Amino acid sequence: MKSFALSMAFVCIVLIHPFAVAQCIQVGPLDAALFSNNTSLGTVAWNNPGNAALSDGSRAQATQVLSLFATAQTNYLVVQNLGFAIPTGAAICGITVTVERSAGGLSLGGSVEDLSVMIVKNGSIAGAEHASAAGWPSSDATATYGSSTDTWGLSWLPSDINANDFGVAIAASLNAGLASVSMSARIDHISITVHYMNPSILPAKPRQLTVHVTPAAPAIGFYPNPAGNSITITGKRKTAAITIKDLEGRLIKSVNIDPAVRLPQISLVGIKPGLYLLEIDGTVVRLQVK
Repeated sequence: MKSFALSMAFVCIVLIHPFAVAQCIQVGPLDAALFSNNTSLGTVAWNNPGNAALSDGSRAQATQVLSLFATAQTNYLVVQNLGFAIPTGAAICGITVTVERSAGGLSLGGSVEDLSVMIVKNGSIAGAEHASAAGWPSSDATATYGSSTDTWGLSWLPSDINANDFGVAIAASLNAGLASVSMSARIDHISITVHYMNPSILPAKPRQLTVHVTPAAPAIGFYPNPAGNSITITGKRKTAAITIKDLEGRLIKSVNIDPAVRLPQISLVGIKPGLYLLEIDGTVVRLQVK
């Protein structure tokens, strides 16, 4: 019995390191099938919104005649129904929007700039503002908004992405400068790429980690998940260090908490909504911040 107890006290196991399987899959860029002018912002309407379907030189345009130093704001150009089919149970890592746009009628001191770039979820314009301060060029060029780890300030389910009312909304600011002029914001093409994680369909590349486990010790974990402003760590820990990293391995937060503290809380204030990796005692688990 003594020999059996000793063998159970120290068990050698092999773990599959999460970095080997926690990879984001890219779907897209996909083109939209539904285009509209949304008047919730600005006053200058987009003509021929459907011309933003393809990169073919046929452009959706919002045009206004402006006097010296005058400005105007366009409505939102909204594109939706992109035909995504993200698997049920997948975790959304990030969303990237690509816009091919240009400015017409640029004069001395004049410019066309982003007014608002927002995601469309469940048919509503929402999330974090992604407008850039860069001016639109006089000929078509591509601008990228978001990234493989940017969830636009929102929590996502695959059904949200797959829905026909998922998309993006873009509005521009027209600034005349030193002349009276007819100015245009022009968009030739808009596409969206979605990055998601689904470990169950990825090939696992095991990385051996030898760990001595005491069977009676409670498993290390945390709650809640998805989390808000804080999480509570559970289980018996051996080390003080607790780290949070993004999906590309960049350190987001590191704290040291005495392992003797039974249920320590870690603040998540300042961490953007999205998917992260929480590491405790060499164990890495997924953490979703909402």
